[in-house]
Amino acid sequence: MGDQELPAVLVSGFEGPRSVCKDHVADLQKHFNLITMQEFLENKTKFSPKIQAVYVWAGQPVIDQELLQTLPSLKIIANGGVGLDHLDLKLIARFGVKVANTPKDVSNPTADMGMALLLASARRLVERHQLAHAADMTTMSLNWMGEEVTGATLGIIGMGTIGYKVAQRAKAFEMKILYHNRNRRNLVEEKAVGATYCEHLDDLLQKSDFVMLTVSLTPQTQSMIGKRELGLMKPTAILINIGRGLLVDQDALVEALQTGVIKAAALDVTYPEPLPRDHPLLKLKNVTLTLHIGSATHQSRRQMMKNMVGSILASFSGLPIPNERLVRNVAPVHVLALRARHTASGSAPCRFRLHLWTLDSLLSRDYSSRPDFTPRDVCHTPSGTLGALDHARSRPPVAPPQSSRRSPKFHPRLLTRNPTPHGNPAPEC
Repeated sequence: MGDQELPAVLVSGFEGPRSVCKDHVADLQKHFNLITMQEFLENKTKFSPKIQAVYVWAGQPVIDQELLQTLPSLKIIANGGVGLDHLDLKLIARFGVKVANTPKDVSNPTADMGMALLLASARRLVERHQLAHAADMTTMSLNWMGEEVTGATLGIIGMGTIGYKVAQRAKAFEMKILYHNRNRRNLVEEKAVGATYCEHLDDLLQKSDFVMLTVSLTPQTQSMIGKRELGLMKPTAILINIGRGLLVDQDALVEALQTGVIKAAALDVTYPEPLPRDHPLLKLKNVTLTLHIGSATHQSRRQMMKNMVGSILASFSGLPIPNERLVRNVAPVHVLALRARHTASGSAPCRFRLHLWTLDSLLSRDYSSRPDFTPRDVCHTPSGTLGALDHARSRPPVAPPQSSRRSPKFHPRLLTRNPTPHGNPAPEC
């Protein structure tokens, strides 16, 4: 970029478990001036107007209203990973800030992790590993049994990209595959992996030998597996969770594991993470635990970083942003109030007109010929319309920019993608 200053990007830091990967810092600094959260907090006056993007890694920095209000130049939040449950998307949208994640980069390693946990729990690998290392281990028992995976029934809850990749892997193990999802996959996709759709979750729970959670965390899916659902599962069933810890009522899970309601659990995610050292899950032999490492491979993490950089650069250039997350039913509305310079008397009545303008077009307008107008403030409102209040006392209203009138292209963040029904006949689950 020559002598031009690199754009400022806010990051959590360079040290600690939730900081930017050390191996990625040099690559990031080729494109951005990285500002750590500590530097920002120590000198907000200097950095607030400069920061144009936030690089969220391992859920850090925390994005809240206070931070958004202090970053007037913020264009995008780039999130590493697919899950966005730690971001208030509606709040962010109301500030006119875009959000992008990296779903494709985590799909394969997370699906691999799901199958690794399934196999490890089925064959009790952790228990056997510990036994093999035990100092008093002198003889091998032939009665230490696990569960057969080949031919068993796998129930997948959440048949998105990760869930479908799990199904592809499970097919290679000759498993019978059931799935429950908000939207049914088409028949071609089902046939490719030999999957059967279960409209009702209860049916899947009752028939599966292994139940794997790959669904996103939303208010609707939180605690979707509780005491009732665990009670529907086979006493020989194993629960695998590679989604989010809050998908499962953890207290109910502990009770189910202690009392034999289900046989075992394999969890890459819990709440909180990590668990308190005295948590009962840590004391159960029929629990396999890992520390949210579904996407933790050198290859996937580096690709995540590259795609986050690409999304940030695209937003700076006004180009389409890969994997931008559009928020439904929320207007990222910005009403730019233009304050009139009143006459000495200040008694003239005011009239307001509403024009459909994008925020960028408003901020880029030249008001030098309108001495009675000054941009005052950017206000965030859920009114549902993107517009500007044009204070017009004695002058005609300013014409809105070309091609901005209610065109579906004028503000892509207002667009929604409604899933279309497949119309497939539902086979019996």
